[in-house]
Amino acid sequence: MCSTPGGVFHYRMSRDPSLSAVSASVSVVDQCLLGMAGKIRDARVRAGKSKADLAECLDVAQSTITRLEGGSRQPSVRTLVEIAFATRLPVGYFFSEVPTR
Repeated sequence: MCSTPGGVFHYRMSRDPSLSAVSASVSVVDQCLLGMAGKIRDARVRAGKSKADLAECLDVAQSTITRLEGGSRQPSVRTLVEIAFATRLPVGYFFSEVPTR
C-alpha cells in the first residue's frame, strides 16, 4: 500500500486524521531526502568533480548523478558510501538533522 506519492497510502493519510503523525513523519523523510540530494551536489562540487567525473567513479551513467542530485532518485546505501569515498567526505555528511518533537 505504500506506493508512489500520489498512491493509495498518501490518499488515505489525507482522508484519515488518525494518520496525521504518519503524514508528519513522511514529510520529515521527504525533507531529509531532498536535503540529501542537495548535499550530493554540494559534495561533488566541493570535490571539484563534474557529473561525468562522479559518474565514472561510481560506474554509473551521468544521468544517474543528475537524478540523484535532483532528488528524483534516492541513493542506495552502497551508492551513498561510494559518493562519500569519491568526494572524501564522511557518510554522515549526507544526512540532515532529523527534527525531534
